[in-house]
Amino acid sequence: EYTSYQYEILDMLDLSHLQAYMIRTPTKFSKVYVSEPGYILARAFCIKHINRIGVVNPEKVEIGKKTYVSRSKLEKRGGAKNEIVLENKLRKEGWNIFHPQDHSVAHQLKELSSSETICGIAGSAFHSFILLKELKSRIILISRPMDLPLDFCLLPFVKRIEQVVVDFSGLYRECESHFFLRRGLLDIEKLVGKINSLVDESCFECSEQEDGFKRFGSYSEYVDWLDASS
Repeated sequence: EYTSYQYEILDMLDLSHLQAYMIRTPTKFSKVYVSEPGYILARAFCIKHINRIGVVNPEKVEIGKKTYVSRSKLEKRGGAKNEIVLENKLRKEGWNIFHPQDHSVAHQLKELSSSETICGIAGSAFHSFILLKELKSRIILISRPMDLPLDFCLLPFVKRIEQVVVDFSGLYRECESHFFLRRGLLDIEKLVGKINSLVDESCFECSEQEDGFKRFGSYSEYVDWLDASS
């Protein structure tokens, strides 16, 4: 069965009335229809797919509102061991500390889209912007102590969201070895200084990782581009 947040998203997309069946064992079918993918991991995000999913109107941006998206309640999920220290420091400097998993998807989108600046360690909460028609907030994304998946740069690129990535180099003093669950110790003073300098900038520089991305209107267009590139 779907979880409550999955039902909420399906309602937003006007798809909750459709019956879905969870296949958990090997099953034979007389006929299978496979649609063209609207999204390919770290490769392509087709315009038609983006427009179909981006259905939620954003809130009016509140000038000066700064929201930090926290992972500190997500134990052993990757991030920073001393994230609470960072949050306390940012709270004193006027940041709102937001735990997305404590709120409905609709409230998450309202809270974040009304912020002038959004900051946080890379996580699934930053994928929720796909549901918005547009996002005028600026994003400061802190990478985890591992290579940042390109998906975190692909979505802002195709949605034309202003984002800068703060690389973890020099900001994590130590980290555990497991690739996906790494939790490092942040250099708080250095990171806060970097965040503040970015907030004070009038505009962000584009992430270098976005340079290789292209926009595709459909999967067929993507396939044609691959053929031409090979």
